[in-house]
Amino acid sequence: MKQILKSIYSSHKLLLISFIAFSGFLHAQQTVSGIISDENGPLPGVTVIEKGTTNGTVSDFDGNYSISVSNSNAILQFSYLGFLTQEVSASTDPINIFMEIGSDDLEEVVVTGYGSQRKATVTGAIAAVKGESIDKSPAVNLTNSLAGRLPGLIVIQGSGEPGNDNASVRIRGVNTFGNSSALVVIDGIPDRDGGISRLNSQDIESISVLKDASAAIYGARAANGVILITTKGGLIGEPRMVYSFNAGFSTPTFFPDLANSVEYANILNEVPIYNSIPANEWENAWTSIRTSGTYNSPTDGVASINANFSPEDVQGYSTGNDPWKYPNTNWYKETFKNWAPQQRH
Repeated sequence: MKQILKSIYSSHKLLLISFIAFSGFLHAQQTVSGIISDENGPLPGVTVIEKGTTNGTVSDFDGNYSISVSNSNAILQFSYLGFLTQEVSASTDPINIFMEIGSDDLEEVVVTGYGSQRKATVTGAIAAVKGESIDKSPAVNLTNSLAGRLPGLIVIQGSGEPGNDNASVRIRGVNTFGNSSALVVIDGIPDRDGGISRLNSQDIESISVLKDASAAIYGARAANGVILITTKGGLIGEPRMVYSFNAGFSTPTFFPDLANSVEYANILNEVPIYNSIPANEWENAWTSIRTSGTYNSPTDGVASINANFSPEDVQGYSTGNDPWKYPNTNWYKETFKNWAPQQRH
């Protein structure tokens, strides 16, 4: 009898402990529900997730949702493609959410020839970049700022000479004979004087690159693709001032190793020998040119040659006693510094 009572007591004790634990679990859990909508009404397919967990659900066709969260301090995240993600505390119930259209890439406007479309509706091969991205590059010439910014765009700078530092801009390589550059259209004007190089990066609103049939509206001129540039316009609202400053250093890639004046004079004196005199006479001809400035070949039919620089001139360049008459100036060294600062305001 005692054994039976002891067994019943143990069973009741275990049931009581289980009930208390289950009651605590029910107390910790909290169900939150509501309706999700946008400006057009209920919004189905919105993802609702308890932040920091894998606990989530999706709104139904009528925008209704219901989710059990761990406690009242949980944060719910509401996200949907093309809308701003919202975070709301789960401290109340119900929680109705109004989704706002965000700055998602799908809402971005892309210029396509003579008009514009939302990026989500564009099916052609069109690449676009905003002016803020271009402005991050410290390059002085805007053509060089396009390098690496757009897929399919090949930018090659062949010279750093001021005023002649334009880069060649091609779309998907060389496609035609002759001029294979892309057609540049700035604010609807094709082939405007100066092209891209005369634009200030801070004046750029957006750049679109048409790479296939989307460029067909420009006809044969668009055989190598089209680069559409839209500059900034006025905005409604209070005046706004923006100031930016960029500082850097510029240095030549290398300095060529030039001949000095004596070497240059001797080179030009050697040229007529190699061009006119038989090879077996070169040594005698060179000795004569250096001493007398002339050489008369004993071979019939070979004309006499005269030095481009007389022995006196070569001696004058060699001594350097009269730098005004016999200068020896390294113009690269005199003109260029090893490095120079540059600023842009």
